[in-house]
Amino acid sequence: MKKILPLLLLILLGFSTSCKKEEKMLFDVQVGFISNSDYNLIYPYVSFDLTYYELLSIKNRCVNKSIGDIKTEYGLTGAEIREIIHGKMTSREENLCMKSLKKGNPIILFFNTTVSSSQKLWMYVDKSF
Repeated sequence: MKKILPLLLLILLGFSTSCKKEEKMLFDVQVGFISNSDYNLIYPYVSFDLTYYELLSIKNRCVNKSIGDIKTEYGLTGAEIREIIHGKMTSREENLCMKSLKKGNPIILFFNTTVSSSQKLWMYVDKSF
């Protein structure tokens, strides 16, 4: 688990930006791990039509159930976020995520991890203030 977080943070910082509009937007990202059993309890409540407070509730559940440290990066561009999620979901889902962020709405995503097959990586993205 400790090996992937520094790598992920380097990846977050290392991508080149490609879209001018996305470059102007800045986002804060929180990343952590939860068990598959916690994921199975949380994920059924995740959708693209959640209210801000519903999404915040899901994020707080992830924070409370996190295994190990939660990492936070500030001031990432939209293009950097797009690079991170690219290839981890369908193009349609990727575009919906970016559209939501451009409207100022936060998102939460879950990914499989090579650290442990019994864990999922969660990523919460919100606009920087």
